[in-house]
Amino acid sequence: MPSLPTSSSGKIDLRAMLDKGIIPKRDQQLKASRKPSAPAAAAKKVEATPVAKKENPYLSKEALPYHGRSRKTRPMRFVEPGKFVEKAEQQRSKAQLERLKEQVAAKVQQAGMQVDLDISDKALKREQPPVVEWWDAPLLPHQSYDDLPIDPTQLTSLVTSYVHHPVQITPPNENTKPVTRALRLTKTETKKLRRQRRREMLKDKQDKIRLGLLPPDPPKVKISNLMRVLGDEAILDPTKVEAKVRKEMEMRQRMHDEANAARKLTPDERRNKTVAKQKEDQDAGIEAAVFKYGQP
Repeated sequence: MPSLPTSSSGKIDLRAMLDKGIIPKRDQQLKASRKPSAPAAAAKKVEATPVAKKENPYLSKEALPYHGRSRKTRPMRFVEPGKFVEKAEQQRSKAQLERLKEQVAAKVQQAGMQVDLDISDKALKREQPPVVEWWDAPLLPHQSYDDLPIDPTQLTSLVTSYVHHPVQITPPNENTKPVTRALRLTKTETKKLRRQRRREMLKDKQDKIRLGLLPPDPPKVKISNLMRVLGDEAILDPTKVEAKVRKEMEMRQRMHDEANAARKLTPDERRNKTVAKQKEDQDAGIEAAVFKYGQP
């Protein structure tokens, strides 16, 4: 190992070591790192031995070579202005027509009319005439019109100069008025109309009392509100006040019963009302179905 240079003080002199090359300089280290690495040994080329190509016995030599599927070019197609607007209008018209049909069907069904009508081609197609009419069948021995000795030259004798005019008959329901059905209300609607009617009557009565046309109603005193309504008068003589209140209660109940009895119909009035209702139904028209059953 070489001796290390020392300074005058006896310490190791690093600058002298750099000058003598004992410590490599930084520039030399950078140059050494930038040198290209040694080329690697070239790999030996291995020649591939030729392999005999095996022929496919199922492959046709006459088949055309496959070039792949060609992509067809699609031309540009521009939408004409108003096309989608027209489609939207048609859809809206169709939806409106369907809603109108549903409304008409609902109204017809609510009116009680028959709406299930068969309008198919099968229903509109007429049946072929029978070979022999049922009224001629008992008169024909062989069930054929060939049995009748019909002479075309004698058919002119059936034509005469007389014309038969049938008697005109007036339809029974021609002048009848259309039947107007009363609107049936629910129980809640009936109660609401009754409250409105009573409110209007009470308001009219209050207006007349306010104008002095009618005397004001006396206070409706009951046993339950006796002390609240009369106050000091009930405290002074409660027995007398109670008797008076009970008398007024009986009088109000009697007036209520008399009003109900006055509105009640007598047996004759009820009978006349029933007869008038039956006559009204007859004027609207009576429909009847007649059937005749005969033995086969």
